[in-house]
Amino acid sequence: MTGPGIDDALATGTRLGRYEIVRRLAIGGMAEIYLARMTGHAGFAKHVVVKRILPSFARDAEFVRMFLNEARYAATLDHPNISHVYDFGEEGGLYYYAMEYLHGDDCRTLLRELGSKRTRLPLAHALTIVAGAATGCHFAHELVGDDGLPLGLVHRDVSPSNVVVTFAGAIKLVDFGIAKATQREEATAAGVTKGKLGYMAPEQCRAEPLDRRVDVYALGVLLYELTTQRRAFAADNDAAIVWAVMSGQVTWPREILPEYPPELEAIVRKAMHFDRAQRYATARELAAAIEEFARDHAITLGATQLGEFVTATMGARPEPWRTESGSDARAAMATPTPSPLALDGTPPAPLGFAPSDAKTYTPPGVVRPTPSAAPAGPATRPPEAPAPSRAPWLVAAAVGLIGGGAALWLALRPRPSASPSIAVVTERGTTLVESGATLDAGAPAIDAASAAPIDAAVAIDAGRVARPPRPTDDPLSAAFNRRLAAVEACARAHPELAQSTSQISLRFELGLDGKPGKVELAPASLAPTPLGACILDVARGTRFGPQSAPVAFRIPVTIRPQ
Repeated sequence: MTGPGIDDALATGTRLGRYEIVRRLAIGGMAEIYLARMTGHAGFAKHVVVKRILPSFARDAEFVRMFLNEARYAATLDHPNISHVYDFGEEGGLYYYAMEYLHGDDCRTLLRELGSKRTRLPLAHALTIVAGAATGCHFAHELVGDDGLPLGLVHRDVSPSNVVVTFAGAIKLVDFGIAKATQREEATAAGVTKGKLGYMAPEQCRAEPLDRRVDVYALGVLLYELTTQRRAFAADNDAAIVWAVMSGQVTWPREILPEYPPELEAIVRKAMHFDRAQRYATARELAAAIEEFARDHAITLGATQLGEFVTATMGARPEPWRTESGSDARAAMATPTPSPLALDGTPPAPLGFAPSDAKTYTPPGVVRPTPSAAPAGPATRPPEAPAPSRAPWLVAAAVGLIGGGAALWLALRPRPSASPSIAVVTERGTTLVESGATLDAGAPAIDAASAAPIDAAVAIDAGRVARPPRPTDDPLSAAFNRRLAAVEACARAHPELAQSTSQISLRFELGLDGKPGKVELAPASLAPTPLGACILDVARGTRFGPQSAPVAFRIPVTIRPQ
């Protein structure tokens, strides 16, 4: 058969193997998903979601390998808290697989809707969701192959957009598109990270070898966000998010909501611990801790009430095959009453939830004013304005991959070297000054607050945090910005390495004359390469101006293919 182009969906009634296409639900950079109907004898019929590689990528061996891995892993994940894959096939040279249709919404959509309605997610429902997602994660982590040996499967992208809650109250972990069988596959290329920045563990940001504890960390972030309804990490740019994660800058829940249960914050802190050795060893341990907290506080976890709340919040709507045109048939329902998080019955002010691409950053200790129309309560980031009316949001097990894992792979994979267009970005005000750094055996310890001419920036040494830098007080990043053209020339001279290296940092040690005495490049694996050597040469030639005292600092650098 001849496959469709980007703008040519398979027509209703088209057969793809034993599946009859109903309509296309979504299309991404390299794959598309369809609502389809499987029929059989005696009137048997079942609606499923079919995911298919786009024809333009059918000859891309690397993407086909990823697609086959996703299908193979997903097919073995037979658990109530993980979306199911039913079938796999190939027709006309195009691979596809069929999975269950999930009638509901993901947690990111749910949080945004709650924010627009200034309504809280009841604590019981937040705990139910995270406990269910953790249980599904643990099942995947424990999976063994046909040979009886553990696969070491790690999801690597647990986030609100990949946890679906159906209108029946089922909790489903979706999108194993960038999952990794750590015991069976080659390591991810140095400098390449996979996942959403605000949910990646520190070791994941550093592109270190990963294990199941990166998913435990992400589940901790999910628990934080469902119970506070604000982002754990949000900043003006990706580099700032990465450094917030890598330096452990977190405004903990009780700093946002004084009535937040301390026992629950202890669970969040342990799951999100900067040192993975201090986290819960398994997702099951995290789920058990949540369930124990619920028992101790007489909180009932369950699917029935959760499903009713999601239906009331998002609005009842029929499955798409039950409507003539598939248009949104959301029924008008009353907005649910704000539900208190506190156990003493005092309802806190509703909190808005910033989407994953939010650019609003609240530094630790800084409180943003709420709009004058907001009810009295703890000062928080204002909620988003209600989103415009949207077409029916049809959740399927692979929607996340289309917009996430596969798109990320497309952005990071090596591209042809002919005339590459590459931008190197570092923003003024992003310098990270080390507090208490010793530059050599005879040099005194440096206090970031006294290291003029820069004002106190984020301290990343010894776990101490100072106030964030002010752009007008940061001549260090401004001086390095004048050398970015030379860094871009390095990237253009070594395009294959540049295409697979999206985020780096340079650590400088300056003497009183402002000349770099030592420069280090991270990730360290990049330093011995031709690209790394070129960037280090540029960095060593940077002049920052006289300093009143020796100083050590880092500057994050983003390499963006255009």
